[in-house]
Amino acid sequence: MLLLKILIGTILGLVGVAYEMLVSNPNHLMVFISSIIGAILIGWAIAEIILNNNTSSAKNNVKL
Repeated sequence: MLLLKILIGTILGLVGVAYEMLVSNPNHLMVFISSIIGAILIGWAIAEIILNNNTSSAKNNVKL
């Protein structure tokens, strides 16, 4: 479950970085590195929310 979360988050993060590179064209390396780290962390958070929603809805279906 954790591996799936990390995989989804990293993919979302890299997609976000690619979009940011196309839009803003960063000049400084530190800005680029921090944007990669931030995008991956945001992707992890989104993946955690998605997976938590899926598991909680599955638990609710079992209760019904």
